[in-house]
Amino acid sequence: LMPPYLGNDSSTKFVRKYLKSVGFKTYKWELGVNMINSKYLPKLVERLDEIYEKHGEKVSLVGWSGGGIFAKIIANRYPDKVAQLVTIGSPVWGVKNLKTPLVNVLEFFRGKALRERNAKFLRELEEIPEVPVTCIYTKTDGLVPWKNCLEAETLRSNIKNVEVYGSHIGMGANASVLVTVANSLIENTSGKKPKGFISKLENLFFPKFWERKKSDIIKDLIVVK
Repeated sequence: LMPPYLGNDSSTKFVRKYLKSVGFKTYKWELGVNMINSKYLPKLVERLDEIYEKHGEKVSLVGWSGGGIFAKIIANRYPDKVAQLVTIGSPVWGVKNLKTPLVNVLEFFRGKALRERNAKFLRELEEIPEVPVTCIYTKTDGLVPWKNCLEAETLRSNIKNVEVYGSHIGMGANASVLVTVANSLIENTSGKKPKGFISKLENLFFPKFWERKKSDIIKDLIVVK
């Protein structure tokens, strides 16, 4: 799991804890604070290789905000070792001309304009990985334009954009996000959708549940499918 810009492994602890509770083995990125610098890539690739060799199977990548940028580039470079990509409020395209308050902060720390960034890095970010992709976004993000957080669903059936409700900063502890990440990982690795009462109960946290009739919500909880 890769943390957001200016975040570290503490930022992803809620996601990691939830994923562990449903049976996944999770790993921190162990690179300190994410400053969105291409120098992280070699170390992240080494981390991918270690985990891949340890388990003998492809690794799922989950990135929140700026962490999703690295996750996408790695998925593009190593589809043979990546099982799937899940991004959480991540600007997965159009970063060069991204309009967000975060750009000013990033340029301040880097001491140069975003347009002067590594051209190869930005070009790779525009490409869509040849692995299952799930992009979680919110129209009430507040920091990153939500349209930049989507991929082209019409390109392939294994590309999905899932809308949740909440703020950009709160996505790492957002119940809708946690459930969506877990469900996506389960569905893309097993080919089956999560079942059971707990899964139904957790789905009540999804943003559009209040638009449904109360009778339908109760029916979903008590009826075994």
